Amino acid sequence: MRGISMRKLAGMAGVSAMTVSRALRGAEGVGEEVRERILKLAREAGYPIPMTAQRPMSKLWGVMCVLGVSGEDGGDQFHSRIFEGMKAGAKECGSEVLKYSGPDTLWPLVVARRQVDGVVIVRGNERTPHPPFPSPVPSVFIFTGPEDADIVTVDHFASCRALGLAVARQGHRRAGYLGPETAISRERLAGFRTGMESLGGQVDPGCICLMKDAGNRESARTLTDMLVGSCGSVDELKRRVTALMVYNDFMAAAVVERLSELGVKVPDQMSIAGFDDAAPSWYWGPRIATVALPLEEIGAEAARFVYWRITHPDAPARRLVLATRVVEGASVAAVPGR
Repeated sequence: MRGISMRKLAGMAGVSAMTVSRALRGAEGVGEEVRERILKLAREAGYPIPMTAQRPMSKLWGVMCVLGVSGEDGGDQFHSRIFEGMKAGAKECGSEVLKYSGPDTLWPLVVARRQVDGVVIVRGNERTPHPPFPSPVPSVFIFTGPEDADIVTVDHFASCRALGLAVARQGHRRAGYLGPETAISRERLAGFRTGMESLGGQVDPGCICLMKDAGNRESARTLTDMLVGSCGSVDELKRRVTALMVYNDFMAAAVVERLSELGVKVPDQMSIAGFDDAAPSWYWGPRIATVALPLEEIGAEAARFVYWRITHPDAPARRLVLATRVVEGASVAAVPGR
C-alpha cells in the first residue's frame, strides 16, 4: 500500500506531479539530477518504483525552441516572466530554451530540421501570425492556437467577470472599455460587462473603443483620444462613466499616462482596471487594479507540456486552463457616497 501520494512526492522533490510521473515511467524529458532526486525520495517514502524508471527512452536534444517572446519599450515584464517560467520548466525536464526572433510565418531551421525536442509559441490573439501547423516537432501554444493544438491559457471571460464584480462593488455603475479588435479582447469585454451587470451596472456601448492591432503604448494613447472624441469632451466622458477597463496592464498604464495629460486624475476622477498584473517598468502611476495571470507558471507548464506530448504522441489535443485572481489596486477607488 502506498504511504505517500504522487502529489506529495512532487512537493517533496520541488517539481510537478507530471515530472514525477515521467521520472517513474522512465520517460525522456527529465534531467538526470531531478530523476535521481525523485527516485531517492520515492525509495525513502516506500513509493512503488516501476522497473522502467531506470531505463529512459532514446536520447533527445535537450533543447526546446520558443517563438513569440519579445520585449517592448524596454519595460515588458509580461513576456520576460513567461520566458523565465519556461526556462524553469525546461530545466526541470533536463532541457534548455532557445529563443527565436525571426520571421513569424516560418519555422526556424532548427525546428524544420527537427534539431530541437519541441517548440512553444506565445500567441496573444488570433491575429498573431504563426508558422504552418502542425509543426515538425511537438508544439504547445500559449493563450490561443489552432483548433487541434495543445494550448496553455486562462479563462478570459470568467477572469474579467470577477474583475467587473470587483469594480461594481466599489459603487461603479457605468464603465467603458478600451482594447484591440480581437476575439480575446471581446471575450474580456463580455466577462467584464457580465460582472458589472451582476450588481446593476453596465458598460456604456458608446464608451467602448476597439482598434485593430492595438497593444502598444502609442495605440493605448490613441484609443484614449478616440474615447474622449466619441464623448465630445473630457467632461462628458467623466459624466458618462466612472471607470474604464483596459485590455492589459501595459495599455492601462499608457491610458493613465494620457488621461493625466488631459487633466483627468486617476482614480479621483476616473478609475482604471487592467488585466495580467504586468505593468511596464516605465509606469509611475497608482498600482493598477487587475487580474493577475500566473505568467511564470504558464511558461513552466508549456515547457512541461512539450515533454508530455513527446511521451503521448497519439493523445488528443489538450487545453490546460490555469487559475487567475483579482488584485485590488489604487487605480480603482470607491465612488463617493456609494
